[in-house]
Amino acid sequence: MNDFAAQLVEMRPLLVRMARRRLHNDAWVEDAVSETLVAALENPGAFAGRARLRTWLVGILKHKVVDQIRRHTRECQVDSPDEEPDYALLADGSADAVTEAPAEWGDPEA
Repeated sequence: MNDFAAQLVEMRPLLVRMARRRLHNDAWVEDAVSETLVAALENPGAFAGRARLRTWLVGILKHKVVDQIRRHTRECQVDSPDEEPDYALLADGSADAVTEAPAEWGDPEA
């Protein structure tokens, strides 16, 4: 392993801690950190040495964290059209909550 790659490995725990503060999801954290390290390894020439390696990696990580948030906020879970929704889960969790008729409200004008 070359010196640059070894330095990246040393920075990984810091990057994980920083990503975890923003993402609160271990899978997203791992994705963001992995993408950061891959980006750094694919283009080591982009690190010009004007800043510390840590600063450069954190800058990349910030963009990867935003990418993760964008990616996962656009996604939503859609039920299959063949599946009947479980309406009991939409209420308070009890099956009675959905099957009972609502109480009579009376005359709203009164």
